[in-house]
Amino acid sequence: MLPLRGIDDGSKTKTLNLTLKDDKKKGYFGKAELASDFKNKWSNSLMLNSFRAKRKFSVYGIMSSTGKTGLDWQESNKFGGDNGFEYNEDGGFFFSYNNDDEFDNYGSFGGQGLPTSWSGGAQYSNKFDQDHQNFNGSYRYNKLNTIGGGTTVSQSILPGNVFYNKETRDVYSSKQRHSFNGTYEWQIDSATSLKIRANGFTGTQNSFTTYNGQSVDNFGNNIESFRTTSAVGDNGSLNGNILLRHRFKKTGRTISLNFEEQSKNNNTTGYLFSVNRFYDKANLKNIDSIDQKKINEVINAGYYTSLSYTEPIVKNVFLEVSYGLRISNSESKKLSYDRSFGDKYENLNDSFSNNYRYYVLTNSGGMNWRYNSKKTTASIGGDVAFADFTQTDLLHNTDIKYDYTNLFPKANVSYKFNANSRINFTYNGSTRQPAIEQVQPVRDNSNPLNIAIGNPNLKQEFRNQFGFNFNSYKVLKQRGFYIYSSFNTTTNSISTNSTTITSGDSAGIRTYNFVNLNGNYNGYAGGGYNFKVIKIDVSFNIGFNLQVNRYNNIVSTLNNNILTSNRNTTDNNSYSIQLGFYKFKEKKFDMNYNGSVGYNVSTSTVNKSLQTNYIEHSHNLYFNYTLPYRFEVNTSINANFRQKTDLFTGNNNVVLWNAYLGRKFFKNDKGMLSIKANDILNSNIGYSRSINSNILSENTYQTLRRYFLLAFTFNFSKNPTGTSPNP
Repeated sequence: MLPLRGIDDGSKTKTLNLTLKDDKKKGYFGKAELASDFKNKWSNSLMLNSFRAKRKFSVYGIMSSTGKTGLDWQESNKFGGDNGFEYNEDGGFFFSYNNDDEFDNYGSFGGQGLPTSWSGGAQYSNKFDQDHQNFNGSYRYNKLNTIGGGTTVSQSILPGNVFYNKETRDVYSSKQRHSFNGTYEWQIDSATSLKIRANGFTGTQNSFTTYNGQSVDNFGNNIESFRTTSAVGDNGSLNGNILLRHRFKKTGRTISLNFEEQSKNNNTTGYLFSVNRFYDKANLKNIDSIDQKKINEVINAGYYTSLSYTEPIVKNVFLEVSYGLRISNSESKKLSYDRSFGDKYENLNDSFSNNYRYYVLTNSGGMNWRYNSKKTTASIGGDVAFADFTQTDLLHNTDIKYDYTNLFPKANVSYKFNANSRINFTYNGSTRQPAIEQVQPVRDNSNPLNIAIGNPNLKQEFRNQFGFNFNSYKVLKQRGFYIYSSFNTTTNSISTNSTTITSGDSAGIRTYNFVNLNGNYNGYAGGGYNFKVIKIDVSFNIGFNLQVNRYNNIVSTLNNNILTSNRNTTDNNSYSIQLGFYKFKEKKFDMNYNGSVGYNVSTSTVNKSLQTNYIEHSHNLYFNYTLPYRFEVNTSINANFRQKTDLFTGNNNVVLWNAYLGRKFFKNDKGMLSIKANDILNSNIGYSRSINSNILSENTYQTLRRYFLLAFTFNFSKNPTGTSPNP
């Protein structure tokens, strides 16, 4: 089959079209689940999908206190409608366009805290006009309350000094959202098509957090800190896309017109209360307090139009030309009011207040040569873009204007040795514009000990991205091999210039602004081999992975009013190997294991005597066994072990053991009654470790621990054909 552009990419597919009569394509299927420990843990859901001919309608509802905040991947395909992924015909890959949904299952709280959630939705799709037109639309409601807390331990490496920080927090948040998504497609005739897509949401948010911290350096400077932050507000988003495509009679000649609109807003009103006590060893030097009302309003809007034309030149060679116009307009209002007498917040603090507009107009044109044959696909070309920038300080009525001329080269070569072996090389040049938060000239004191300052003179980044991958699979021998790599370098990388006060009444306060630096890069590589040992009917896989990262920033100290600045280079590298196996016997058991061992090392030139290196290894075992009398036992163990370091001395090893025992009921095993156990060893710890420039941090947080549920699951369906209606 040929993609719409009419270019033969060498991939042939034979399609056998089997259809059922419309009067046979009707029925419904669904799932109901009730689970509770009869105390404070529960997970209940009801899902239904009905279909008739080409019309499908589904609804679902979920309420849970065990971390299920939405549909998982399989449930989304059956009951949620559009899963946010689309196939790119030119590139031959899937991409996500619905990536702004923080309420996806587990995505909204990342396992941090104890969640209570409610969600529900409906989806409708239909084809009509002899399948020339189809519509798919969905609506969702989500509400999530989360309580929790945690501790962050960090180390700030400075020239000749180190600050050790420990901060505990208690968190409450509540948010809800109404979302919609719709797609309309019209095959106007055999050569022309129209696609319209829209999605958006409107929501509210409410949060309150309390922090207690302590910081100490090598010279006895000590800070005891306390602060609370709160915010109440609303947010929304609206995205739309219209794509009109036409294929001419001459093979390979196509034209397409695309229009996109994106808008997003986030408005909050909150309060910051902070008290910091500064000590010289045991002697109190200074007390600093803040009591402010915060009003934050951020609006982002963008419009993009592009026109693309493809023309065949000679056999297997095509020329693609394009033109695009992009408008990006952002506005950020940050207002801070100090508390005055009478408990009113009416004194505007100029140091922490600003209203800023960031406008970018871009005209671009591109040319790309493409070659397609049975074994080889290659392309080379690029785009030229003319970008005009206007930054306006609305509070002080000042403008900054500048422009860039950018060249975006790109190349791709792919060679297919046979139906199951392929090698591919890619290169892309691209820019990244600073975000409005990085250029807005205002001090952000959300954390009074770490104050961020925007830089209106910040330049754009330019990235060079190189990629390689090779894969080969032998179907009859059931073995395969793959290898991949990527390496990126960045010019004018957006980095930080941080200054830490190391003496006086404010020793320990850190401020940082954004600057452009060269020398940053990151890359990764990996590979693997999988094979099956026929005699024992077990599949094995082995692999490796490595990552290299270099990050440059400026580290400064202010000691007795003397500023000393040092360029710091942090190298953070990791190396790991993986091993796994899988064995399956139908209606008997399913077992798999995957494990990895990794070594991590980090060094910073600002203080070469300090080096962080540690080993970590993980093991994941899954086992499901069918017992006599329709019983089933299932267990999984996820074990993570992390080596202690001079800074991270706590025991954060976790062995998470989950299991259930169930019995199936009814015809075709449609029902199951089970006892589920989560974290049987009661050892689950929320944990993450990060290394960023000259700051190393370890975060532990409250998460779901041991509980037991009695659960009943029932799958139901009705289909006149007698076959399963599930997609």
